Amino acid sequence: MKKLIIASLLGAMSFTASAQWEGGLGYVHMSEEVLGQDMNLGAMVLNLRYDFTPEEKLHWIPGIRLGKGVKGDAFNVGYGEKVDIELERFMSIDFRLQNDFNENLYVYLAPSYANAKFTAEDGDYKESHSEWELGGGVGIGLKFNQKNSIEASYETFDGTDLFSLSWIGTF
Repeated sequence: MKKLIIASLLGAMSFTASAQWEGGLGYVHMSEEVLGQDMNLGAMVLNLRYDFTPEEKLHWIPGIRLGKGVKGDAFNVGYGEKVDIELERFMSIDFRLQNDFNENLYVYLAPSYANAKFTAEDGDYKESHSEWELGGGVGIGLKFNQKNSIEASYETFDGTDLFSLSWIGTF
């Protein structure tokens, strides 16, 4: 029994030793049709992930993103009234399945659970709304070297489309 426990611990240590942290900075463009008009918002996002299988062709990578809104939009609601919409924050938790085509190019699928907090204001009235939604996306990445890559992705969450571009580094 003692040998089994020691072998299990050594196996877990070697699995963890081959894992690596990844992090970076990106921009997320969010679009959705609201009241028959296109809403376009943007956020700067920090990415943090943990690649459990960096030496393999197929990667299992859980991650989180935390973002701050940097681009708002305004809507015509009739009678000459406009409502300003701001994205206050964006965050998501995802679990990526990534496949390396070669040492420079990879693609991935990622189911996600995301939260966005919006604020709507029409001058006299201000209201905030936050909700969590389940969604998913696909992406492609290009590695410049062993430590740096650039990624582009498309995700969808209940009618909201997200396009993102990120720089990712390994540490």
